[in-house]
Amino acid sequence: MNNRPLLNNNEPKIDTDKLCPSLSDSANKVVRFLTSKLQKDGSYGEDVKDIACYFKSPMMFIAANEPQKARAVLSYIKKTFMCTDGDFKTESHLKSANSAYIEYWTYTNGWIIRAVNQLSIKEIGSAGYQYLSQYDMGNAGFLTNEIHNTPQMTDVLSVAHYGLINLESDQLETAITLGNYLCEAIHNQPHLENGFYLRLDKEKNIICNFPKEKAPFYFVSTKEPNQLHFMIGYPAAYLVMLYKKTNNPSFFNAAKSYLDFSLSCDKSVYECNFSHKIAWAASLIYECTGDDKYLSVVNKITTYFIANQKDGMWFSDDITSSYDQSAEIACWFLDIVNNINSFKKKVMLEEQKDIFRIRTNIQTNLHSNPI
Repeated sequence: MNNRPLLNNNEPKIDTDKLCPSLSDSANKVVRFLTSKLQKDGSYGEDVKDIACYFKSPMMFIAANEPQKARAVLSYIKKTFMCTDGDFKTESHLKSANSAYIEYWTYTNGWIIRAVNQLSIKEIGSAGYQYLSQYDMGNAGFLTNEIHNTPQMTDVLSVAHYGLINLESDQLETAITLGNYLCEAIHNQPHLENGFYLRLDKEKNIICNFPKEKAPFYFVSTKEPNQLHFMIGYPAAYLVMLYKKTNNPSFFNAAKSYLDFSLSCDKSVYECNFSHKIAWAASLIYECTGDDKYLSVVNKITTYFIANQKDGMWFSDDITSSYDQSAEIACWFLDIVNNINSFKKKVMLEEQKDIFRIRTNIQTNLHSNPI
């Protein structure tokens, strides 16, 4: 039996006039919930102490047009988690209770730096970006682990994350270098029909041998369910945004290759807690192409998430995961709405241009051939 998802061209057309309000409503439930927990000092209360509960919230509030709330949370992050070297930690000896944020050491930092850059908070952004720049390996990518860990390696998620920070702050040369890394990473995959190797060594060799217990951080399988699909979704999304900035088709083609790889995986990709970035990436490709195939991807994945939202949040059994993941999903939902509406506006403008051309032609013909 073939477990690969099939994108059926005969599926009912997605009604974006219903989809977008549904996504906005879902995202705003998260915003309202976290706003209800927000204290005067920018914290979520005395019992919410891990950086994992906070680092995505500023971007969520920015996406929801609530910059003052974003500033409040960032003020608390600066006071509570920022180190003298520009790093961010829950405690001096602990990055986070979430081991994934120890493995991907600067992932939390990147979300914070994106937010402070958008709000022009230089007292956090300057030192924070300087800390990140130590992990920049030039055309060899961006380091995955804490800088003193050996052996040093890079990965497509961290590269895309750092790339987006640079793209948004107009560091285009660095952004392009990182985009080229991602293009090479997918081009050099040995057997995409089996899966995607996520990490490279300092010489840009793909790492195919790794500890079995860390396999999800090194490899996305096409055969197995519930893979960490966000590892692929982020590079896909970043490459589309880089294409929009540079108009270089190689970036767009690579973005489609990343996303189409994910869509070749086990059918669980549509109903998986790790697929939210796939929906985000699909919405960006839809914005550029208008291809309903990608809108269908957005609809399927977001429908799954909305169906599993409880009391405005996701993963409510664990407060750290809930505050972390809910803020991120809300971000992507709001971005998806913007991307869909952007495409609709382009279509309307083209229609208006067509109407204007038709009217102009009619008027020209009437003047040339008066009745």
